Amino acid sequence: MSNEKIMLYPIPAKDYISISSTIELSEIVISDINGKTVKIYSSTEEPIDLSHLASGIYLLSVKNSEGNIVGTQKLIKE
Repeated sequence: MSNEKIMLYPIPAKDYISISSTIELSEIVISDINGKTVKIYSSTEEPIDLSHLASGIYLLSVKNSEGNIVGTQKLIKE
């Protein structure tokens, strides 16, 4: 899996982010800094609406079509 790339933009985010990936994604999970899930999106939701989130730092995890987490990135919401 070393050649898989997942990119978020724009960072820092305001109300929306987009995800670019070299693999097919099935689910996007946003968690607070303590690991509590705050929102789950299907990979078909583009762009991803973050307007309901308070400003802060979140973790964004992406799962592939097999349900495995293939990457986690820090998400900064303004």
